[in-house]
Amino acid sequence: MTVRVRKFTYQHRSLEVRAAALPLGWSVRLFEGNRQISPLQYDVSYPTESDARAQQFSDDIVGDLMELMQNETEKGWLRIMPPTSN
Repeated sequence: MTVRVRKFTYQHRSLEVRAAALPLGWSVRLFEGNRQISPLQYDVSYPTESDARAQQFSDDIVGDLMELMQNETEKGWLRIMPPTSN
């Protein structure tokens, strides 16, 4: 499985936006370590990804969704789970 990762820091937490290539398309989710910390995810099918490129809407719609998830997190629009205590 192909996984793309975008790392960033938010409120002193090391977070990752991960995009995983699944059988029907890409799934973009937010993680801290190995734990998904938001119930929100973005999904895009392979045909939609190809259409976006063919229509010159986006050369990298998966990367755009990853950036959107990071931006929404940093602006406080995306609610995330509290950190786990170790």
